[in-house]
Amino acid sequence: MEKQHKKQFHIKKEHHGSILFLSGLLIVIVSGLLNLTGNSNRVVVGILITIGILIGILNITRQETVEFLVAGFTLVILSGSFLSMVNQMLFASKSFNMIFSYLIALIVPAVMIVAMKSLFLTAKDE
Repeated sequence: MEKQHKKQFHIKKEHHGSILFLSGLLIVIVSGLLNLTGNSNRVVVGILITIGILIGILNITRQETVEFLVAGFTLVILSGSFLSMVNQMLFASKSFNMIFSYLIALIVPAVMIVAMKSLFLTAKDE
């Protein structure tokens, strides 16, 4: 009789950052659609900031740094103008605004961590 091997579910270390990022995006969308207020809103922002920090630490390799920083800066800088234009020209939606606010709460900490890592590595290299 052959031994049957149990398949075990293992998440590779490289995938932790991707799972965190997707989890963060899911939290962003669901929380934005729920229009949270007060303490619930603060808790969600705190969770997103924490996930953003972990994304910056775990998910971005040295080879991905420039691309990630450019994309992150672009998103952060242009999102304000985009939201303003959408609110004035098309429609004003609290859910839409909250989704972008939560997205910023997720992305900015990751960008800051990656930027600091990049500065440290640049200063370290001779």
